[in-house]
Amino acid sequence: MIGRCRDRGYEPTFHPETGTHVEAPWEIERVLEVSDVGLCLETGHMLLGGGDPVAMLRDRGDRVNHVHLKDARLPVMAGIIADEAPVTEIWTREAFCALGGGDLDADAVLDGLRRISFGGWLVVEQDILPRSAERFARAAAEQRHNREFLAARGLLEEHSSERRQLSPWHRSE
Repeated sequence: MIGRCRDRGYEPTFHPETGTHVEAPWEIERVLEVSDVGLCLETGHMLLGGGDPVAMLRDRGDRVNHVHLKDARLPVMAGIIADEAPVTEIWTREAFCALGGGDLDADAVLDGLRRISFGGWLVVEQDILPRSAERFARAAAEQRHNREFLAARGLLEEHSSERRQLSPWHRSE
């Protein structure tokens, strides 16, 4: 499979997620040991799986070729585990939150990415299941907050009045 991807000009990337067969730090390490694929640093799922995204970036930054920047609330996950609830409760109980609202040290992650001169994609995510007009409106407000969070750290550059592009490795003064 890896060879077929590369033959077609694609670089395969492993993307770990909570609720899959590879989510804990030791499981992610094993995938990296037995393959040469890149790693999607999935910060929120890594936190919920018991990992430390900053340590993974420090120890395996050479393998990171894609980033999903996502904050997560560990107490929510602890409640899901204590209740022996299904994995879907991660989204129902909103374990993922707006940047800065959870347990992710986003500034340390961003600093680590700068340290390794990361040049790949950085996608801001906040996995939720909005099921009402109020929740959709709140989701839009949270995404505005996420853009403001990144802009305050010099990560957004205005390219037109209608589009913004993430430019994480350049600080605009």
